[in-house]
Amino acid sequence: MLHDDIIEDNISSLFEIDNYQQQTLSNNNSTQESKESNLECRVCGAPAYGYNFNQITCESCKAFFRRNALRNMSQLKCHYSGSCIININTRRQCAYCRLKKCFDVKMRKDWIRTKQEKELRQLIKLSKEQKKINDLSSYQQSFITLPISLQRRKCSTLRSISQEVITDPVNTNN
Repeated sequence: MLHDDIIEDNISSLFEIDNYQQQTLSNNNSTQESKESNLECRVCGAPAYGYNFNQITCESCKAFFRRNALRNMSQLKCHYSGSCIININTRRQCAYCRLKKCFDVKMRKDWIRTKQEKELRQLIKLSKEQKKINDLSSYQQSFITLPISLQRRKCSTLRSISQEVITDPVNTNN
């Protein structure tokens, strides 16, 4: 029961988005979403393409946060005063200050999916895909299995040809 409450809390927190970020994302969706986006990573200032762990971040900072957020900060050390400037050029120089900045801009480590949550999402995705396939007519389903049967025929043809070459080699004497 406690586990269900925790999952429910995590799921409900996934849908919380502050007004500023929601407005920024909707404005960018109306122009062009892909690489022409003018979003800026809240951690390093690099071009950002999405909203990750409660903040707009670049792919690099998203991956960094996912790998490091659950670590104990005492495992990391800043070789300077603990106030390194984090930008696109310096973000790889000090992991301590970069992680500190991630937390300072309010990135949420509780939004990192556990192994069980990832597996559950994968199962749900597979279930939806299977349902889509089951909803197809048998004629449509034949197009899905057709390449597999062609591949099998191709393999058996290649095997028979190779057997013929081995058992009946070409006469090399003229």
